[in-house]
Amino acid sequence: MLTKRKLNVNFQHQLEKWCLLVLFVLLTSVTATHGQVAFPGAEGYGANTIGGRGGQIIKVTNLNDSGSGSFREAVTTAGSRIVVFEVSGIINLESGLTILEPYLTIAGHTSPGGILVTGYSTLVNTHEVIIRHMRFRVGSHRIAEGADPETLDSFGIWGRSWGPNESYNIIVDHCSFSWGVDETFSVSGGVENLTIQNSIISEGLMNAGHPKGEHSKGLMISGKYNDPNTVSIHHNYIAHNTDRNPLIYTPSDYTMTVDVVNNVVYNWKGGLSMGSEGTPKVNWVHNYAKQGASSNSYSFEVIHQQKAPEVQLLYVNGNIGSTRLSQTDPQWNVGYSWRNEALPIGFQQTTRWSTPAITTTTMSDSYANEVLSNVGATLPVQDAIDIRVINDFINTTGDRLSNVVFPDDFPTFQNLLAPIDTDNDGMPDNWENANGLNPSVADNNTIMASGYTAIEEYINELAGGLYSPILSTNDSVFNNNIVLFPNPASDSFTVSLESDMIKKIIIYNELGKQVKEEVSNKIDISSLPSAIYYVQIISKNGRIAIKKVIKE
Repeated sequence: MLTKRKLNVNFQHQLEKWCLLVLFVLLTSVTATHGQVAFPGAEGYGANTIGGRGGQIIKVTNLNDSGSGSFREAVTTAGSRIVVFEVSGIINLESGLTILEPYLTIAGHTSPGGILVTGYSTLVNTHEVIIRHMRFRVGSHRIAEGADPETLDSFGIWGRSWGPNESYNIIVDHCSFSWGVDETFSVSGGVENLTIQNSIISEGLMNAGHPKGEHSKGLMISGKYNDPNTVSIHHNYIAHNTDRNPLIYTPSDYTMTVDVVNNVVYNWKGGLSMGSEGTPKVNWVHNYAKQGASSNSYSFEVIHQQKAPEVQLLYVNGNIGSTRLSQTDPQWNVGYSWRNEALPIGFQQTTRWSTPAITTTTMSDSYANEVLSNVGATLPVQDAIDIRVINDFINTTGDRLSNVVFPDDFPTFQNLLAPIDTDNDGMPDNWENANGLNPSVADNNTIMASGYTAIEEYINELAGGLYSPILSTNDSVFNNNIVLFPNPASDSFTVSLESDMIKKIIIYNELGKQVKEEVSNKIDISSLPSAIYYVQIISKNGRIAIKKVIKE
């Protein structure tokens, strides 16, 4: 029998637990709102996503559809988690993959040779998600085994109207999407605070078994069922799709807000270039549209599917390429549907809709090529499909794709060994040594000077080309005994190894380019710009140390 005292004690314990829970939620909210952006370069509505920050490290160690070490197991595990890869190649799903658990970071660029997901759709229906350097190319090969063609999107993000969860705070960066049978990339059902950036959406399949016949769809942002969407789409490349390049759609008399900035679009069918339908609020800002083999010569850069009633919906500024050929031409150059007919100016919104900041560059022929130099899953390698599609734009070649055969038409990836990670914390030993961490202790959640956790800093450096596994120590004791001082340094620093023991010292910048070589332990860096540098110390007996120095 419970006494009054026991009840009071139990109540006190429960109250303490609830207070701790509330404190944790408040601290988490502050971190998500006022702390680090998802990663350096994250912009738009999804920029403040925290992903799996502070969570466990889960390694993908095989290409199996499911089970221990699989991609499916990693992304469907509950709790905050950062998914890294020790394997390279193609994951051929045997059924649809839906990600329902929040607080997830997928770091595809940690794969030694690259990762591609195919077979069935991958869908996200949750919040706090970061996805970087992944390839999703669903293909049609599972249809013969009974897959429904109308469910074979390459990738989708679904909100509360399509799944059990709210979907918000999501960022997709440097990913490659192609070969969708239904959609290649779809966002629907109410998705808020989403960014799609630096990615490729290409080659929706035209004749791959869809019951409606010719299909080939690119990217669709849909407000179907009157659910709000707030989406940033910037610095992407959308190519070789019949339509939805992208299509921003809502039912009539309902609005959502989408910011479309500095994208490059190539080879749509007829006049179906970048477009909207219904009543979405859209900023079309400094995008580039180029006709290809399937496009009408008169295609507008931007179209809208209705011409009445006239409602101020579309802010249009700086878009060029197809019929608006110069930044000195009138800004309002919007078509009515696929036709060679201008949309009434009554649809023009004269001031930009309020959206989170995105770095915006004046669009030009040369800047369009610059955008293409940094799109898609570029790390650890850019696959043959993306290279071909990018070259199609540059050379005005290629066309929409009818179908693909698995595995004949799919790219291949080198099966390289993963870097040594003694403590299994997702960070290679040599990187930990160079950054003052302990490769024998799982210290992935250590807060670094940047404000990111150690594993995030490693992932961020890897994504920015700031770190190369090629720069590695071959003697951890030797590496731990080497010190650079002062550090940070303004004009010079000294290596704690006598000059007569040094074979050479090589300094690399953040992009992995050699900028200096010395044979003395006193290094003059006065001529180098302020930045982070990697210092490779090679002794005369062949031992190698890797250190990092900050040039003030």
